[in-house]
This record gives sequence, structure tokens and C-alpha cells, in this order.
Amino acid sequence: MQEQVPLEEHAAEEKLNWLRLATKFSSDGDLKGMRACAQEVERLKAGDVDAAAVNAEVALYSGRTDEAETLADQVLSVQPRHPRARMVKAGLAALDFRLDDEIALLADLIEELSYKEKLLGAEDLSYTIYHQILRRARGWLADALYLVGEAKG
Repeated sequence: MQEQVPLEEHAAEEKLNWLRLATKFSSDGDLKGMRACAQEVERLKAGDVDAAAVNAEVALYSGRTDEAETLADQVLSVQPRHPRARMVKAGLAALDFRLDDEIALLADLIEELSYKEKLLGAEDLSYTIYHQILRRARGWLADALYLVGEAKG
């Protein structure tokens, strides 16, 4: 007879798998895939902040900046250090050409995620999510620093 996995543990692992897939779809630019993953997370737990953060990211990439900001603010009011929601805020700052705000947001996020990535290690299921967000944050920061240099140059 096999040991039964507790229902809550199973739901948490399923949620993490959907969020990992959403992160992969984000890297691929597949907004429909991201939205579907957010719906699955929402199905597991109505009002889930991670689902809202994925939807905020989808809204950002779809050009629906007001919706992206509203969703990101809702997530951050519950979890002020939520990495995906903070990336959305950095993206919104970039779109408004508020580069100093974007740089500050990204630098803080990169520092935190670099530590978290080392702490978790590659074998942790959530590692891929943090690793992808960290890679994107580093890329966006490099772009923002380049633009600041160009503007001052």
C-alpha cells in the first residue's frame, strides 16, 4: 500500500507546477498559456495572489497597463515582496520612462532573488521560477542602465 500524499501538499505542488509553467510561457511570450496557468492556480484557490501576479504580467505584456498596475498593487498589498508583481511594477516604470524607479526596483529584486536562489538550490521546485525572474530582471536592469547612460551622454 502506498503512502497517501496529504491533499494540501498535493495542491501546493500542483500550484507550483502551474506557476513554473506560467514562467516558461512568459519566457516564450505565450500570453494565452500564461493566462491558462493563472486560471488553473485560481481553480485550486480562489483569490490566489500568485494567479493575480501572473495576470498582472499578462496585462503588462498585452499593453493593458492600468489593469497590470491594479493587479500588481493588489498583490503587493498582500505580499509586499512578491517578485512577479515587483517585476510588473518595474515594467510599468520602464514604460513611463521612470528609469530611476525601474532601476531601484530591479536592483532590490535582483539582490533578494540572488540570495533566495542560492538558499533554495536548483533541486527546489520553485528555483526555476526565481531563476527566470532573476534572469529577466538582470536583462531589464542592463537595458535601463544603458538608457540612462544614453540619456546623459
